[in-house]
Amino acid sequence: MCDNEYGIDERLYDIAALESDEESSSIPVENLCSAAKFTTNALGELICGVIGGLAVILSGMNALREDEDVNIAVGPARGREPWREIRKLLDTHLESGRIRLPASRLTGDTLRLYVRTGKPWDNCKQQHQVEVDILYKHEVTKEERGFWLQTIKDIPVFTLPAMFRFKLVAYNTRRASRDLDDLNMIITTIGRDKLLAVKENIVRHMVADDYLEMMDDLEDEGMGEIRQLILDLFDIDGSQM
Repeated sequence: MCDNEYGIDERLYDIAALESDEESSSIPVENLCSAAKFTTNALGELICGVIGGLAVILSGMNALREDEDVNIAVGPARGREPWREIRKLLDTHLESGRIRLPASRLTGDTLRLYVRTGKPWDNCKQQHQVEVDILYKHEVTKEERGFWLQTIKDIPVFTLPAMFRFKLVAYNTRRASRDLDDLNMIITTIGRDKLLAVKENIVRHMVADDYLEMMDDLEDEGMGEIRQLILDLFDIDGSQM
């Protein structure tokens, strides 16, 4: 469908232009939730849920950020090309005019789409186009669904222990202060005992040696509490380090 005089299909966007059309920090949470609900429903036959800032907000913590968008983790998909299956599910919604998808094949581990919210799509008071990033997480399994996912406001949302795992991996990779802040907020919200109760799920397939340098950095930064929790998750005796 080409819906303008230039013959451009406005349901698709140029993958080279990934910046959002509007400042997403101005988008109300109800619009973000609407976009999240639409996208997770579109991916309904896959294991998927909201992660990141919106998941933290829905879980009861105040984590509003500038440049807010929606992040959804998906896994597992069938076959060797998970993005093909994910894209096929999303393509069925193009005719509705509610979503925009990349016009060309994606590389990397993220697929970005834009979801229109507000009337006539939903009951949100304002109209906004919401940026939604879909990330493929191979470690998410159907067998551990109870650990990974919960439902909040009819939206599948990753649990705080699952998000602790994601944030731990992210902080180890990029050392972003935002990830460290989220780790601390999760510990404060649910407590170290509840995290340790599911430690086998949190550290499954993670190699402790890959996190030793990070733990040294945490000690240098005076983050002794979170460092000790990570040592306990990996069953490492800190006195031997």
